Amino acid sequence: MHERGTVELDTDIMHIVMTILQLGIMLLFISFAAYAEGKNFRIYSIITLVAMMVAGAIVGTQVNAIAAGQNTPWMGLLERVSVYSPVVWISILAFILWTTYSNNFQNKNIPKTHSIS
Repeated sequence: MHERGTVELDTDIMHIVMTILQLGIMLLFISFAAYAEGKNFRIYSIITLVAMMVAGAIVGTQVNAIAAGQNTPWMGLLERVSVYSPVVWISILAFILWTTYSNNFQNKNIPKTHSIS
């Protein structure tokens, strides 16, 4: 994105397009993985999706104020909620998978791999 008060560039349009694409991909992988680790993780995944969408929607209402160079209080915080909530979700999923497979490895319950024959 460009600095406020400067002319809009093609990179601004690409930023918006890439943000929408990224959001769609994150919604898909969080939605699919939500069912992989039980009810509590599913609830946490839904909360993460709601936080992302609500924060993103509120930030979206500020687009005209940004373009006009007006004051946009709290927008930085809301952007961080929408950006970092999936990062935290990925970290928690990684921890769950790590502890699950670490325990399986220590107990010699290593899942069998499929061989091509």
